[in-house]
Amino acid sequence: MYNFKDNFNIASYQSAREEIIQRIKLRDNALKIYLTIIISIFGLVLSCEVNPKILFTIPFLGLSFSFIVFQHHLVIRYLSYFLKEEFKSPLKHWDNSDIFEKFGKNIIFYRLLSQGVILVLPQILSLIYYLPCNNLDVIIWVLGFFAFIGSVLIPIKVNKIDKL
Repeated sequence: MYNFKDNFNIASYQSAREEIIQRIKLRDNALKIYLTIIISIFGLVLSCEVNPKILFTIPFLGLSFSFIVFQHHLVIRYLSYFLKEEFKSPLKHWDNSDIFEKFGKNIIFYRLLSQGVILVLPQILSLIYYLPCNNLDVIIWVLGFFAFIGSVLIPIKVNKIDKL
């Protein structure tokens, strides 16, 4: 006899796990793209191939990629929570394992820290490397500084949401 409820639950669980895996890949790809762009910009500036003002783009890139990376992170966390709460099972899997309960918060903290450093450190270097020398540069530098602050606040906010 066909059991619709069991089959629906299995399909829902598999779909959520597949989305988690896909979002992890997308988040990691976003970080790889960001690092490639940043390394390229710094390489061009250090080789004197372009005007150092291009460094002004880094804080804005960092803010944009912070939104992308941490949006994926939040959805991954919510899907994991969904799986843990909706599919309570005597069988252990990652979402309801004792190991996750024991080490999960540390894993999340260190992932947020490392992603935050990857996204923020190039912004700090770019703001320090190219200090403004005229009024227009000052305005752009200040806007870049606010973008940098936004990039710092996003992981902090995500970490607070994670603790809910």
